[in-house]
Amino acid sequence: MVDAITAANSDAPAGGCTPGSGADTLVLPAGSTHTLTAVYNTYYIDSPTGLPFVTSAITTAGNGSTITRDPGAPQFRILGVANGNLTLQETTVSGGSIAGAGGGVSINGGSLTLTNSTVSGNSGSLGGGVSNILSTLTLTNSTLSGNSGATTGGGVYNSSGTLILTNSTVSGNSGATRGGGVYNSGTLTLTNGTVSGNTAGTAGGGLFNYGQATLTLSLVSGNTAPTGAEIFRDSLGNLVTANNFNLFGHSGLTGAQAFSDFVPGPSDLTATSDGTRPTALTAILSPTLADNGGPTRTHALVPANPAVDAVPAGNCVTTTDQRSAPRSQDGDGNTVADCDIGAFELGTQPPVAVAANPNPQARCTASRCSIPIKCNLDPASGAQCTVQIDFFVSRSAARSSEPASTKAPGRIRFAAGITNIPAGATANVRLKPTKQGKKIVRTSTRRSLRGVMEIRNSAGTFSSTRIRIRLR
Repeated sequence: MVDAITAANSDAPAGGCTPGSGADTLVLPAGSTHTLTAVYNTYYIDSPTGLPFVTSAITTAGNGSTITRDPGAPQFRILGVANGNLTLQETTVSGGSIAGAGGGVSINGGSLTLTNSTVSGNSGSLGGGVSNILSTLTLTNSTLSGNSGATTGGGVYNSSGTLILTNSTVSGNSGATRGGGVYNSGTLTLTNGTVSGNTAGTAGGGLFNYGQATLTLSLVSGNTAPTGAEIFRDSLGNLVTANNFNLFGHSGLTGAQAFSDFVPGPSDLTATSDGTRPTALTAILSPTLADNGGPTRTHALVPANPAVDAVPAGNCVTTTDQRSAPRSQDGDGNTVADCDIGAFELGTQPPVAVAANPNPQARCTASRCSIPIKCNLDPASGAQCTVQIDFFVSRSAARSSEPASTKAPGRIRFAAGITNIPAGATANVRLKPTKQGKKIVRTSTRRSLRGVMEIRNSAGTFSSTRIRIRLR
């Protein structure tokens, strides 16, 4: 990864990696873990970082992979962006630890975009998870969890930058002083977000706002701080704009303990004991961040709570929730499909694809493989399954086609592809063999191979099925 980022930044060869050219994409093996054991560079003198700072346009297609720091390694953050543009897709960043800003990621100029990704278990002074200074940070269908800020901003520290969170969860983060979940002194836009279970030592357990914040269809409940447990607004000309179908608080908090210098708007719901719909936290959502489908963890809403179907369908903003489950759905059983507040839409599960035959067989030529895959989603939803499928065979099974240098234990990817399948339908999916797969078809003396088919849905659900591959 060090060589790949270096080659992408410089558009020159690095190590075993070919030179980048313009905007580059780094593809990580599905489900892989990349453990960093040493400081790579100090782009800024006081900022040890495990990977090179991104100074160009790079997209990392993580495919469910994790980039982490070895617990026994010296302290350093995982990665940084310096006047570059980094996009992380289906990637987890964890284990970073630094005395400076951004334990997981630091952004100083440029932008960072996280999609279907997680930043968890990192620690730093300003922004345990992410520090965003004079830059743009965008999170979509992503989770910030279990990060700690030694001073300010447990989940994220946004200073004079732009922070956009859509269909995302900020959970279980802690700040020693202000902003357990989010510290904002720039511009914050929170849409269909869930902010819960965060703590701050002095103020703003969920959100500490020292800038401009706009909250839409978001749930801020179950956070802890001596003052402004849910939201603390600094009164020096700063603004929190709500009044757009948000839900705040729960029955354990009242008045300034829940909100400091902030008053929810007429279309918002307050579930505090002195609010319009007093409700216990456990009657709003599950306090446990869990795998509820999708590539990132979420807080599931519980039935019959104020957030369910609280947004008229005409006021919905996003068409899916954090897990890629469709919005809107009828969550309260009144036959009207309205949208829920927060990152989780109560109702049917996200689209999931499976092998149509429990003991599938694929017929493969040098150019394609075919196998029936079923989309296990109700056709009434109008959605579809977007499915990535990989076929793997063991190296030993394919040795007749391999040079001696590759006869190590393990497995090789034989064929792969992505397809869309209508809800409730079965489709004959065609996959393209990899370069090595084509070689096996041409040269193998075995005309039938046994392997494993991995199905990775757009919602993040993963399944594995043993398969027999017939070569022809």
